[in-house]
Amino acid sequence: MMKRRYSIGTLTTVARQIVIAPPNKTITIDSIYVMNYSSGNSTFDLFHVPAGESVADHFHLMHIVAIRPAVPIQYLDPRIYLEPGDALWMLAAHADSIAATIYGTES
Repeated sequence: MMKRRYSIGTLTTVARQIVIAPPNKTITIDSIYVMNYSSGNSTFDLFHVPAGESVADHFHLMHIVAIRPAVPIQYLDPRIYLEPGDALWMLAAHADSIAATIYGTES
């Protein structure tokens, strides 16, 4: 098993893939950290997209989650499991306002 950190910097208003489970491997998401770096409130969405599916099909795990400025949100042990080809995607209501980092264990 190998622990990994997945980060894409700041989110945009278009959904972006943050992590994808490689072929023949699974990923257990250990924690998710989200931070609003803007001076105003914002929101974000988190999607779990199964292998072969599209983020456009709206596989929301979190939808329009409000986050205040300079207040981090931590999801510890969220129990998200990615099978080979599954992915996590995120987007924000305002571009360049929210950053996300995800930690997972590949096996």
